[in-house]
Formats: sequence, structure tokens, C-alpha cells
Amino acid sequence: MSNDRIPPEATPLARIFGHESEYWTTVSAVEQRAGFKCFYNQAYPTRFDPNHAGDFCGDEGDGRRIAAEVIDFYRTRGCTPVAYVDALSTPSDLGACLLAAGFVHAAQWDGALMLYVGPDVERASATAADMVKGEADRHAWAEIADEGAGADQQGMLRAMYYAQLGDPRIRAYLARVEGKAAAHCLLFSSGGIGRVETVRTLSPYRGRGLAAAVVRRAVEDSLALDHQLTYIFAEEGGAAQRLYTSLGFRTVMTGAIHTYMVID
Repeated sequence: MSNDRIPPEATPLARIFGHESEYWTTVSAVEQRAGFKCFYNQAYPTRFDPNHAGDFCGDEGDGRRIAAEVIDFYRTRGCTPVAYVDALSTPSDLGACLLAAGFVHAAQWDGALMLYVGPDVERASATAADMVKGEADRHAWAEIADEGAGADQQGMLRAMYYAQLGDPRIRAYLARVEGKAAAHCLLFSSGGIGRVETVRTLSPYRGRGLAAAVVRRAVEDSLALDHQLTYIFAEEGGAAQRLYTSLGFRTVMTGAIHTYMVID
């Protein structure tokens, strides 16, 4: 699915936000509403990454209506109402309207937008990253889920990850230690842009340069595909942001996307 909101001649930031919106179609169905889109996957109702509103382009004065419609859409589907509001979202008072409707700003999920410009000065990785090929690799990739999540959430993540790797716009990478899948990430490729996403290393294998290995491989492939832009999101001030900086990414915007959600 392409994003018809963002023309090829748009600014780089607008193209990235359009690409970000398209990325969610790898895990979600999407329904166009007046001034925004609703992404949803009812197989994972308690996961807000595939169940959120975004791509806001409403007219001035539409904020209260949009906030009410987002709440209604997700409530009727048994999901928590969540909105991802990027720096170019409209109307201009959308954030204020969401807050007035009962949303809270979940600042812990706001990320820094980082763009690859080089050079890569991170130490060389002792372990190489391989591209995922075949069913066994897909299952191994999907097994690397968030260790801080509960058992039910991990099960949903594994199922979602496995399904996501079937999307032809996705390239996925694994780093193994003694044959065991230890770290992974993916590259979403569309419209001359690459997004590096889902970088994770299992806790027993951290500190070995595995995250650097998988991200480096994703960047190499993105450049080989002649992408004009390669980007990643990271927690502001966190270890991941420092790693990505050493790998050649530069922070171009903090708070690029704000997360709003209704907390019962």
C-alpha cells in the first residue's frame, strides 16, 4: 500500500512521516477517515502499535471531532484509543484537543528521529548478521520478543512478528551466537526510503556488538537499494541513540512523533 498523502517532491520530513505511516500497514489494516487514518489489527487488541490512529491531516477546527472519532473507533473494537501525532499533523491544536477529550501524552514513547548520514565509526562486529530466509529463520526471528513483556504479550508479539516478515517490503536480519538467534532488526523498504526498526538483543548476549551488526547490515542493504533516506527512531538520550550515532545516524528531530493514549 502506498501513501497518497505524500508526493515524491515533498520535503524529506514529510516523506519520512508518510513512509512511517505506510510502515504500519505491514502489521495493520488501515481505514481512511476524514482527516486521519485508523490502523488496526484485531488479532492483537492489547497491542497499540498495530492499533492506533495516525497520518493526521484534518482542517483547522476539526480537532474535537477527530479526537471523538478516534475514541469511538478503538473503543468499539475493544482497543485502547491511541494516536501518533507527528510534527506535521494538523489541525494545529490537535494535541490540545486530544488532551481535552481524555487522552494523556505518553512521553515515554516519543522518539528521536535519526537519519543515516555516515560515517560508521562503531567498532567492527565479531558476529556477522544474516538476512532471514525461509520458515526456520522467520520463526527464529519472531522468537526474539520483548523480554519485559508478559507471557501473553510475548505470544502476541511473536505471532505479529512472524506475520510481518511475510510482507515483501520487509527485509529481516539475524545475528546468532553458537547457532542460537540472539539479535534481530528489520528494514522496511518503499518509495526510495528505508526504515530500520525492531532492533533487539536478548539479554544474555548483550554487550557483544550484535545490535551494531544487525543495524549495520540493514543500513548496508538500504544503501545498496539506492534509498535516498534511511532513518530510525530511538529513545532520546538512551543507549540505542548513542549506538546509532556511532553507526552514522544523526538526530534530526526530537519529539518527532508524540504518543497520546486514553488510560482507564
